[in-house]
Amino acid sequence: MDKMTPPSLSILELLVKVVDRLIDNKADMTRTWLRRYVCSNDEQITESVLQQGVAKKLLVLKKQGYVGLVKGVTQVNAAIGEESYYPEVEKQIRAVWSANKYDQSEFILENTARKDAKIVGPWTRPDFTLVSHKKFPYTIGHEFDVVTFEVKKPSTSNVLAVFEALSHTSAATKAYVVFPIGPTDWTSTAPEQEARVRDECAKHGVGLMLIENISTAPMPHHVIRARRKEIDHERSSAFLSAVLTSHGKEQIAKWK
Repeated sequence: MDKMTPPSLSILELLVKVVDRLIDNKADMTRTWLRRYVCSNDEQITESVLQQGVAKKLLVLKKQGYVGLVKGVTQVNAAIGEESYYPEVEKQIRAVWSANKYDQSEFILENTARKDAKIVGPWTRPDFTLVSHKKFPYTIGHEFDVVTFEVKKPSTSNVLAVFEALSHTSAATKAYVVFPIGPTDWTSTAPEQEARVRDECAKHGVGLMLIENISTAPMPHHVIRARRKEIDHERSSAFLSAVLTSHGKEQIAKWK
């Protein structure tokens, strides 16, 4: 695998399964068994999974085709970081906005979680920021929105994300939380958190998006639409200046 290419989410999910099997087994396992029963009996996929495990210091490749855990590894939650979900989340946000009759020329979407964004602090820098501009044929003026998205991985898809998203509304007109989990799975695994998230989203006007089957056949669910807040032009302009790339700001300038 190319060291410069980030691993796909599906490879990371398989790595989690491999590590979990080794933890449960409490002993080394053969590469052949892991290929057949965990990695879809695909040699290339198996190689990618094992190399990622070695790179992340989770797995050790041993003699005679055995695979073991690095000493001290007892869990693997860190193997899939929040950023691993970003590429597919970005695609699904674009799909949702396009389905809401926004042309690609009417909005820009950028990853604003990057470290070079000037805003500092986990409560102020959204993971994604979308800026939209839309005109209508028989009304004067236009619609302009700054929409932020707080993305979590399944294990941290809880009510705290709602309050993180809410903090963004000091500069945004709409704020969302995005959880990479399907509605049915969420209800069955975390019903109390689901109820709290829904309640707080409704109370504060924060939107909620779920993405089902994110690593295999992604399907977005626009569960709760964010309530629009009146734009504070001074705050929003300063915010966009801090988080957007030069290309993004140039695109906005063309709308004037």
